[in-house]
Amino acid sequence: MLYGSQVGGSEVDVFITGYAHPIIIDGCRSEASARFLEHGGGAADCHVTLRDVLYNAQKLEPEKMGPYGFWIKRNTSGTLLLNNGVCLNSPLLGSTKDQS
Repeated sequence: MLYGSQVGGSEVDVFITGYAHPIIIDGCRSEASARFLEHGGGAADCHVTLRDVLYNAQKLEPEKMGPYGFWIKRNTSGTLLLNNGVCLNSPLLGSTKDQS
């Protein structure tokens, strides 16, 4: 469990791989990072809960991440519960550029 933190300026704030137990990230604020959470590889059925998370997406670069460049990337099974999460300043919202 990660509770009450402020991260920023990273390529990825939280990187999870090969972990099979439930993960809870609660009360986290992120700024100026390319991605908040990347979860993939390793254990199947890893459940992740994000509560009260604020991600400021001013450094999110969808062009470098393909057509699905988002602030959360998951490449595993299990559930992802997002409770009271906010993504500010997303370059994907309101863009007229073709993302396909």
